[in-house]
Amino acid sequence: MVNLVVPGFVADRHNTPTLRLLYLYATRSEELEQEGLSLDKGLLLYGNVGSGKTDLLRSLQKVLWLTRSPLAFAYVNMKQVGEEFGIGGYEALQRYTKRHWLFDELGQWEKETVGNYSNKINVAESIILTRYEQFRHGHLTHFTTNLSREEMESHYDGRVWSRMQEMCNMVRVVGPDRRPVAQPKVKHRPADSIALMPELSEEDKAALVLQVVEQLKAGEQYRFLDTGGICLSFLKSKGLIPQAVPPEMEAEEMHLLITAARYNDLDSASRKELRRFTEAEELPQDNKYTRELSYRCEKRLLRECLQKLASGEIESNLLSAKP
Repeated sequence: MVNLVVPGFVADRHNTPTLRLLYLYATRSEELEQEGLSLDKGLLLYGNVGSGKTDLLRSLQKVLWLTRSPLAFAYVNMKQVGEEFGIGGYEALQRYTKRHWLFDELGQWEKETVGNYSNKINVAESIILTRYEQFRHGHLTHFTTNLSREEMESHYDGRVWSRMQEMCNMVRVVGPDRRPVAQPKVKHRPADSIALMPELSEEDKAALVLQVVEQLKAGEQYRFLDTGGICLSFLKSKGLIPQAVPPEMEAEEMHLLITAARYNDLDSASRKELRRFTEAEELPQDNKYTRELSYRCEKRLLRECLQKLASGEIESNLLSAKP
């Protein structure tokens, strides 16, 4: 799922522990409590520059939004919050008093201390104190920062630091700088140097689908993020899922997607993307909403096929038959 937000993202020994925690958080697993974290708090990811903190939380945001989770949150960069206060003062900050929010790049002091006429405040501290009041009413707040815990403690007022710890799980993200500018650009790469996932046999894929079917029969919930891509391509190859999305399904999912997007707090770039998506005669292929529509439709096709296999409407012996 991270690859939908960050093309080329690689899970490795550095970020895998954090990915696991985010998975437990998204699925509301009690295992998170065993890790010393709370399901009732937000997340504060801290670590060195370029370690992937923003990518990880934006990916979590995508997952929660696509699964229509009540935990779904909006995103804003702290620089933008400061600019909004500089123009509109305290009134401009009112939009951040409701719902769940992710505030990116906390701790850039020179960008956080902003003036509006005679008012000059640290916008981040104001946001934190305001969000703390909302935390008491069930609104979660997430942050990313390049500061260490010690730097945060000395950077912010003691009362502010105390509030941050009370409303957020502190999660350290380690690893090298992952930003493209930090890595040498490689124009040509030998094919044998590309690490690929091991290819599953047809028998393995059929067994995987049958395992999911048994989970559904037992009343368990299937998580599309786990093996959805493998199951989808296999069932398509067997002719049990159509290669093309039925027009009526696409129209239904498009309506739901557009409705949900219009209720979200979109930045100017996203509003432009949404406008292109809704006004084009043909779906623009380079548009993020086109990609999300495709994801929603494929997820629905897979879910319906798996449910038919679980109910016996589709016979499971068709999994081993040639299409």
